[in-house]
Amino acid sequence: YKATTNFANSTLNSIVTLLEDSLSSKPQIEYTANQLSRKFSSTILILSFMTFLAWYFFGFKMGFINEDANTFEQAFIVAISVIVIACPCALALATPIASLVGISLLASKGLLFKEAKFIETIAKATKVVVDKTGTLTNGELKVVKANILDENIHKLNLLYSLLESSTHPISVSVKKYLLENCGQLQHKTLLDVKNIQAKGVVASYKNIENKEYRLLGGNEELLKEFNVSYNFNANNSVYLFAINEKIVATFELEDEIKNDAKEFVEYIQNSGMQLIMLTGDNEKVAQKIAKQLGITQFLCGIDPLQKAQYIKTLKAQGEIVI
Repeated sequence: YKATTNFANSTLNSIVTLLEDSLSSKPQIEYTANQLSRKFSSTILILSFMTFLAWYFFGFKMGFINEDANTFEQAFIVAISVIVIACPCALALATPIASLVGISLLASKGLLFKEAKFIETIAKATKVVVDKTGTLTNGELKVVKANILDENIHKLNLLYSLLESSTHPISVSVKKYLLENCGQLQHKTLLDVKNIQAKGVVASYKNIENKEYRLLGGNEELLKEFNVSYNFNANNSVYLFAINEKIVATFELEDEIKNDAKEFVEYIQNSGMQLIMLTGDNEKVAQKIAKQLGITQFLCGIDPLQKAQYIKTLKAQGEIVI
């Protein structure tokens, strides 16, 4: 076994922290209930005091108290009764308990909320924005077509090393394919490794002769950014690998749609909300997934920052977005 990180930075700790934060945070309805309880409590105390005074001074004259009864005792009991009956304890206690139970139940089903207030957002939402890979699809891509133009083992080792520097599902799947089909591969030390969001990975490598090579691994947008021209037509997700602007290998990958994705999309649409799919994949892949699931609106070829900006734009337009 090999330790890759400490507990403070682990996925498990992130999940636990997220759950604890959501349980400790309060939804807006709980703040509202607490404010009402404060005002309501003050009002009840005033009414109780006025009830005490009315029964103590006027109870006998108005026929509320018998002649043989203790006036103070009767007035005090009635005043306390007003407090007990009208006390907003149910409002103040039921709201946080309902919130706690709701978050705990959702956590048991694998749904984590950053803050409890997002439970209220669900009830008022007008649009649901989802990612494609890992949300609507399984996120476990399979190489359906591979074209290795140069089978030189040294170049395959560089491809393998570049793939190891990325945790993206496409990189993981291509690396798995290489290990299963290209025999023993060796890891090479790469320099200046840089992940470019929604495009791929760029790195450099120096051999024993101190000759430097530039490595590119990613989609067509990455190649365009570095002025690498290559005519590649595919209906699936792609991974292209180039050394010094020359294509060495191409891969086409396919991801299966989750079993309950169709049901999820139909539920959202039948609930009166509009579902929008965002993906960094190419247009053909996005169109294929959208058609299979019945999604009418999607954006493709965008990176995480553009996805976040799109959601901000929707909110600025008055939409309530999940």
